[in-house]
Amino acid sequence: MLDYAEFALCQFAKDEAGGTFSIVKTICDEHGWHIHTLNNHSKVHLYDTDAGKFVLETSSNLNENPKIEQFSFEKDAELYEFYLKNMFNRVDEDGKYK
Repeated sequence: MLDYAEFALCQFAKDEAGGTFSIVKTICDEHGWHIHTLNNHSKVHLYDTDAGKFVLETSSNLNENPKIEQFSFEKDAELYEFYLKNMFNRVDEDGKYK
C-alpha cells in the first residue's frame, strides 16, 4: 500500500460526470491522498520507494484507447527531483502554477 499519493488531473477529467476524476477522487478520499485539477496534459508519475526514485513518462491518457502509446520508466533520482521541483512543487492548492 502507498503511504502517500498525489494526483493532478486536467479540468476535463473533473468536468466529466462519473468519469476518471470521480473514480480517482473516491480512491484518494479512502486513503487520505490528495487530488487536484490544473491546466495539464502531461503524464508523469513519480515514485519514491525503498528501492530508489523512479519516473514514469507516458503519452497515454487514463482511458481505453486503441492507439499505440509511449512509456519511459527510469530509475533516476536526478530526473525525479527535476520533475518534483519544476512541475509538482509549483502547483498550489487550487491547481494553479506558482
